[in-house]
Amino acid sequence: HSIKGRQAFSPVIERLQCGSMQHGLDDFGAFWEFHGYGIVGIYKQDWDRFGGMNYEMFKDKWGGEDIEMVDRILMAGIELERRKVIGFSHYFHTKKGMWNNRS
Repeated sequence: HSIKGRQAFSPVIERLQCGSMQHGLDDFGAFWEFHGYGIVGIYKQDWDRFGGMNYEMFKDKWGGEDIEMVDRILMAGIELERRKVIGFSHYFHTKKGMWNNRS
């Protein structure tokens, strides 16, 4: 769904809570993650055009890096395609043990 020089892709995925079953968008604590942009498909030329991941700002913290990156993609004039991808799931995980135990 990416078009070089014009469009990137960020799928809308199923967010599964701890203990959820895959493909369980009902009583299992799963929902569509419309506000998450953690997965992005983009051509390398376009990645370079908007400056890529902001490693300096987000080198030791979790949260906001996807929104900050998407903002820069859009400011660079690249559209962002979003579609639900059935069966593409993200299992919730805690921050415990990440970034030198500073979480």
